[in-house]
Amino acid sequence: MSTRKEAGISSIGLLLLLVLIGFGIYVAIRLIPVYIDNWQISQSLKAVAHRADAPTMGGAQLRMALRREFEVGYVSHTSVARDLRIESTASGGRLMVYDYTVRKPLIGNITLLVHFVDRQQVPGN
Repeated sequence: MSTRKEAGISSIGLLLLLVLIGFGIYVAIRLIPVYIDNWQISQSLKAVAHRADAPTMGGAQLRMALRREFEVGYVSHTSVARDLRIESTASGGRLMVYDYTVRKPLIGNITLLVHFVDRQQVPGN
């Protein structure tokens, strides 16, 4: 008579695997909107920087144009006044730097912290 060893996952192992998969899906559900907002922010920065009148726009006008782009794209989690820096470059252009952090509550007192820095060059005159 030959003996065969049984192989496979136990009930407890299956339960732990399902809990881990469920937790991963929960974290993804919490983070996907944050990354969609970041994608929209980078697209908005590109749209403002590639406008025909962007080289002649002042800092306040760039901020206003970006704020309008955010309204159209339904961007949340950020503030143009707080998070946008406009820096001069050596080539005579400007660099829009959008530096922000998003906090998303996960479970109880555990919070996910996601930091983004998006840069877009605005050509000079």
